[in-house]
Amino acid sequence: MRRTGRQGAFPRPGDAERQPEAMAQFTRPSHGQTASFAGRWVNHLGSVLDLTIEGGSAFGQIELRTDAPQMGGAVGALRGMVEGTTIALTSRWDGRACLGTWLGELMQSDGQDVIMFSWELVRCLDDPEQPMDQTMGQATFIRLASH
Repeated sequence: MRRTGRQGAFPRPGDAERQPEAMAQFTRPSHGQTASFAGRWVNHLGSVLDLTIEGGSAFGQIELRTDAPQMGGAVGALRGMVEGTTIALTSRWDGRACLGTWLGELMQSDGQDVIMFSWELVRCLDDPEQPMDQTMGQATFIRLASH
């Protein structure tokens, strides 16, 4: 399996060089506060995450926009679970032999809800020399206002 490197941004493009300052803008919800992950979320590349929460279970889909041409425009089904301010999701991409895992935490930044994710995607390839490909990275999603 070949690792293709890291994609995405954490928490935003350019923040890697100033990680301590970038992280200072994020705060966790108050102790005992129940996190609400339900709704529509977007990241800086325009990927859209739609989540429905029932009890401790999460369902939804993600429409992926990325700078990686092999994944651009993919739509994936999501299943997972939530606990407090954390969420764990798996993704399956329509029309592609690709699975993903997403681990995230709900936080606040400048009064906005954000989910900070670490993710990993594994794709099956039609290449006997390289049957699988793995990509990992971080992404921050901001809650969109409901209409």
